[in-house]
Amino acid sequence: MLHSKSKLLTPIAAALVLALASGSAMAYNTDMTNQSRQSDTDVMSQSDQSKTDVMNQSSSDMTNQSNSDVYREGQIWATYVVNPALQSYQIKSDVQGSKVTLSGTVDTKYDKLLAGTIAQQVKGISTVDNQIKVDPTHVVVTTFIPANVYAQHVQNATTSAEINSKLLWNEYTDGLDIRVSTHGGKVTLTGTADTAKAKQRAQQIAANTVGVHSVDNRITVNGTSAADSNSASQVSDDWIADKVKASYRYTSGMNDGAIDVDVNNGTVSLSGAVDSTMQRQRAIAIAQHIRGVDAVNADGIQVVSGDMTSD
Repeated sequence: MLHSKSKLLTPIAAALVLALASGSAMAYNTDMTNQSRQSDTDVMSQSDQSKTDVMNQSSSDMTNQSNSDVYREGQIWATYVVNPALQSYQIKSDVQGSKVTLSGTVDTKYDKLLAGTIAQQVKGISTVDNQIKVDPTHVVVTTFIPANVYAQHVQNATTSAEINSKLLWNEYTDGLDIRVSTHGGKVTLTGTADTAKAKQRAQQIAANTVGVHSVDNRITVNGTSAADSNSASQVSDDWIADKVKASYRYTSGMNDGAIDVDVNNGTVSLSGAVDSTMQRQRAIAIAQHIRGVDAVNADGIQVVSGDMTSD
């Protein structure tokens, strides 16, 4: 009997062992499943966190880039605002990374080139897409110049632009193939003129420009480089008045604020007070040589102090 019981207990014991083993296996499998699920959850959490970090970093990079773009746009705009040749133009700058796109309207091609040169000098800008339009009838009023580290480049470009503009406005030099280069107050003129008088006039215009210390006149006279058709184009009284005032502003020794300019059908009337007869005569000469001027009436200008003798 005992033997029979032993035989009976053996399968029962085996069943218990299998049951226990199965229970352990099930518990193990459950633990492994839970661990696997937790691991998957952790991986998903880490993945989500990584994605979040990447998105945050990308957003931060985009914000930083946007801030840099805005900063460069502000720097360009601020320089245009205080630049005598560009102050009153509505020039827009759109910065995308290292590229800036310029748009708007200016009076001369030299102003367009100046705007592009200024933008090119801004740190971080490597490409300038200059889409500024040139409209010779565009009337503007301008004033003063900046002065800091990179503004030396701007100063040189500004002086060249002022000289180029005055050459363009002058009846003797309008349309001549004259190139202007400025470095720290020294101006170099190259190109061709049709007469010795035109060459001399170009030198006088450059030498009398604000900020110019010396002029190296390398213009050659060939007798064939006549002014282009711009000199024959019709210009408005407002355009003439604007160019007379701007020429006074760009000319050394002239106080443009002291002289009022009125133009009626090509006749310029000047009034105000100057310090010397030399200033009065210079004011007349500058106005006379602006393209489109038929006559100058300076009866309204009074000499209130200084040298009372004529030149």
